[in-house]
Amino acid sequence: MNPLSRQGALCSSKAGPQTTISVILPTRNRQATIAAAARSVLGQSYAPLELLIVDDGSTDNTARIVSALDDPRIRYLPQARSRDAAAARNIGIEQARGEWIAFQDSDDRWHPDKLAHQIDALTHAGNQASVCCHGFLRKNAARTIYIPKAGWHIRPGYRNYLKPLLFGSFITTQALLVKKELLTAVGGFDERLPRLQDWDLAIRLAAAADFIYLGYPLVDVSISADSISRQAHLLSAAFRIIVTKHRRLYAKHPVHYQAILMKMILFSMGTGQFGVMAEHLRALATAAAKWPQCLSGAVSTLIRRSLHN
Repeated sequence: MNPLSRQGALCSSKAGPQTTISVILPTRNRQATIAAAARSVLGQSYAPLELLIVDDGSTDNTARIVSALDDPRIRYLPQARSRDAAAARNIGIEQARGEWIAFQDSDDRWHPDKLAHQIDALTHAGNQASVCCHGFLRKNAARTIYIPKAGWHIRPGYRNYLKPLLFGSFITTQALLVKKELLTAVGGFDERLPRLQDWDLAIRLAAAADFIYLGYPLVDVSISADSISRQAHLLSAAFRIIVTKHRRLYAKHPVHYQAILMKMILFSMGTGQFGVMAEHLRALATAAAKWPQCLSGAVSTLIRRSLHN
């Protein structure tokens, strides 16, 4: 059976205890959801070595709720002051004892066989890969969407995913299973970013290694009313940092650079950020003058990946 198909027979018992996984869960004032998120990790059919809950300065009952979970695999790491989720994840990476690291968020749910599917795929690949990820379901009060959307044409397999990642993120942090050695080598999460830390990390991982990608959902990601994902000005600020940070990669892939600029022009216009839109228009004009042969390809990329929204 194809290990990249959900119908493939799991071989988590074959992977066995040699594959140790530390799961990092950052949280802050999520007393209503933290227990369910943690239980979806602790109840995995392929048991993780440990669950590091990094409390980013909670002022609610998070500590009491975590204590009540009463599982010896939990390591509760309270922080004296709030920094942000990226800093909390980096603390978890530093403290992790496992060879591999996975991530959970405090209001999301892993499917029960998530780790088993990932370990199975890694085993079938001959344990050569350093990253395994998968699709996910993004849920809010109105609807559920599978990511990546069909217009992105992301094919499952063991290959390099840098080019599609330069257009935007289709990988959430909760979908990643990464060797700790590689995470440390690429520098972990960028704590300067106000948003899109998962996209930035995925770009750096893809620049360093090929991924195994499973084309089905193994995580339910909740988008709540207070989610940072909904703050347009933070997205715009993070985008500018990421594109500047990875300018050498974008210079090697000008079609994707122009396409992402077009995407952000549309986003800025739709969210009323007209000053930001003008900035992106100027950058696009400069890029189009430098690489005129890439403009039509950028338009095609934008249209193709905007389908089925």
